[in-house]
Amino acid sequence: QYLAMIDIDNFKRVNDRFGHDVGDEVLKRVALHIKASMAGYEFARLGGEEFAIFFHGLDQQGAEQRVAALCQRVREDVGEHPVTISIGLARVDQGDSLTTALVRADQALYEAKHSGKDRFVLWSSQLAEQG
Repeated sequence: QYLAMIDIDNFKRVNDRFGHDVGDEVLKRVALHIKASMAGYEFARLGGEEFAIFFHGLDQQGAEQRVAALCQRVREDVGEHPVTISIGLARVDQGDSLTTALVRADQALYEAKHSGKDRFVLWSSQLAEQG
């Protein structure tokens, strides 16, 4: 099982520059991409411009392929206000609490944002040591 946390890159800039109506359109567009490409998996908006996806029945390669494809799908959407997304991906082991999974996915998301955005990062114990 894997948990992905997704954040729209530079979303505040979109809102500040074009207004909240455009920001809402961008949010809806990204949500539609998530919905269309993640059928069969649980996903939700966490608040603001953050979303989460819970993958069950996928191995690491399958989860990585899914999130890489989602990054590409959003990047290639040539809508009026194009955006990219960053994703933190964390494996959820039996016995892990939801809090643990969210913290790990958030640490990986932080690394994705700070290593260039428009990418996903898989959580590793090294990321926990940096934070």
